[in-house]
Amino acid sequence: NMAVWQQHRVRLLQLLAVAAAAVLCYSDALRGGFCFDDHFAVRRNPDVRPAAPYAHLLLHDFWGQDITKDDSHKSYRPLTVLSFKLNRLLTQQESDRDSEHTPDHLAPAFHVVNLVLHVIVCLLVYCFSEHVFPGDPHCALFASMLFAVHPVHVEAVTGIVGRAELLCALFVLLAFFCYARAVDSDRTRWQWLLLSLVFSACALLSKETGFVILGLMVAYELLLGSPQAAYLKRLFSRKWRVVLVRLAIVISFTLVLLKARQWIAVNMVLSNYRHLENPVAYATGAQLWYNIGMVNLKYLQLLVFPVSMSADYSFNCLPLIESLSDWHNAASCAVLLAVAVAAALCLWRLAEGRRWLFMLAWLAAFFLPFSNVLFFVGTMVGERLLYLPSIAFCVIVGRAAHCLRRPILAATAATLVIAVFSHKTYEQNKAWDSELSLFEHAASVCPNSAKVHFLLLTTNTCSFFLQVHYVM
Repeated sequence: NMAVWQQHRVRLLQLLAVAAAAVLCYSDALRGGFCFDDHFAVRRNPDVRPAAPYAHLLLHDFWGQDITKDDSHKSYRPLTVLSFKLNRLLTQQESDRDSEHTPDHLAPAFHVVNLVLHVIVCLLVYCFSEHVFPGDPHCALFASMLFAVHPVHVEAVTGIVGRAELLCALFVLLAFFCYARAVDSDRTRWQWLLLSLVFSACALLSKETGFVILGLMVAYELLLGSPQAAYLKRLFSRKWRVVLVRLAIVISFTLVLLKARQWIAVNMVLSNYRHLENPVAYATGAQLWYNIGMVNLKYLQLLVFPVSMSADYSFNCLPLIESLSDWHNAASCAVLLAVAVAAALCLWRLAEGRRWLFMLAWLAAFFLPFSNVLFFVGTMVGERLLYLPSIAFCVIVGRAAHCLRRPILAATAATLVIAVFSHKTYEQNKAWDSELSLFEHAASVCPNSAKVHFLLLTTNTCSFFLQVHYVM
């Protein structure tokens, strides 16, 4: 009993350390205001107004437009918009009730909610790592700490519109834990299976990529489902009928959700891409694949070596590749080869490998929707989009550190990485203090971006007239 109590005590201290790291890194973000897309999705969104009918949340897109129209962004996130609406209702003053736009002084309250959600997700990442790689608390601590302080998450946590990522990640992890609880035994716990489907629907209603968790449930069933079964052989055991029933339920529920979303939004994906936002969508032939590889290399660089970060990567921030001889093409092929080799090694070492394979599946599944491989998205690169796939990345890095078999070296390297990333995250938050500082920072990273310079000019002009008006 004493040993068990000691384990629980160590686990609690580790969880508190993870939460403290997340809070300290983002403490400076709480004084920020509404920036960039926050104005359209929150401050000026008609559905966030207290007087707006709640039914409009089900009929409008993330930005408050009629989702059936051709010019709609097709981002259907009613739970996220509902959280914005409740955020305003619970924190506004009596004098704010009739305001058409969300008052600026309420911005800190929105930042607090984002930070609380991020802390909860970080704690769930710790539990997720424990579940996938049981018996390795060091992996769980490093993975969750790395996730808590990773600089690429600044846009998702400090940018208020990033709440879609936070809520989606929260519900995705809850759905995963419920499904694991439902299938990790000799019999199906149907109440947990039902709850996992409910959380999956909530993830989808928070952000479109939430539907991916339903596919990962199938992957979990086949790879890690029952502790008594071995890989795919379980499908041919006496319990194969129950397994197939569960898979049929998950797949059917997925199809129903996708059909319902198509019925609501008319089109499943964005069709009116803007060349300014995503020039890759206008590339053709071999050039298209050159640039898809280049964009995904940028995502990989942001995960592994998060420097030169920007709130906007619009036209000409990353110049398009036109030649096969460009080094990005060779690098893209090398990364694809490395992933293929890693997957092959996972299949070869089935005992431990299937857990690694599941993490690779998680990383790939949440990465594909915005990779421009399956379909084009509304932005060329978005740092906030890496929030969900980075869960698997952090767990993989944490487990890889454990495999070094040199505890002192692993602990030293982990501490150094956490310290460097924490400093980078804290400093990156300062760019989000105001729109002026945000666009100045973006211009320093993307000096060739026309959109960034236009936004910077507009912000400076507005600031100048406000100062003149104040003086007069």
